[in-house]
Amino acid sequence: MLHELSDCFDIYLFLQEKIKSNREKINAILQEQAKEIVLPENVKLVKKVGDRKKQVKLDVQTHCCKLFGVDLFAIECISEGTIASFLAEVGTDIYKFKTAKQFVSWLRLAPNNRISGGKILSSRTPKGKNKFALTLRNAANSIDRKKEGHLMLFFKRIAYKKGRGAAITATARKIAIIMWNMIVKRTHYIPVNTQEYIQEMKTKKIIQIKKMIQKYGIETTCLSVT
Repeated sequence: MLHELSDCFDIYLFLQEKIKSNREKINAILQEQAKEIVLPENVKLVKKVGDRKKQVKLDVQTHCCKLFGVDLFAIECISEGTIASFLAEVGTDIYKFKTAKQFVSWLRLAPNNRISGGKILSSRTPKGKNKFALTLRNAANSIDRKKEGHLMLFFKRIAYKKGRGAAITATARKIAIIMWNMIVKRTHYIPVNTQEYIQEMKTKKIIQIKKMIQKYGIETTCLSVT
């Protein structure tokens, strides 16, 4: 048993060294690609606490800011792995998509609505094997661990209404739209105020209730609690 544990530990150390070596090589490539690009002065990099303190981190944040002029790390659930996947799978090709709708459709995160007579009969997101879409789903799946933020509230609202699977897809789609707008339109991410978001949802709900009361001709004076 002790020999087996010793071998496993040696393998673990070997893999850690390999990971460290590969990260250093990737960082060297990123620095070489963007060495002539100056980081925009109006961009303030958001600092996020990483889980792997002893490992060499990929400097994808600085590289991404140099390429696109915006800090994608400002989005709540965006991590080093998310940005690395984006650079590998999409990168500057994102400019090929004229609208955010085209981008999420390419990612196969847009719902395929079946409409008849002006009514939506079904709304299912088509299945696909887009690697970056999977990365966005993983990021969305972890958003409910956040203690605050409108994306977290959005996720929980959809999960309450339609289930966790639908919430993951909807949140992944929302993140993709935010990323497209930031990069293509060169706009910095400004999170929606949590209290304002909650109030907006309350207002929408009140409007829906009033429309239902008007539709069914319910007299509010006749309402009573039983």
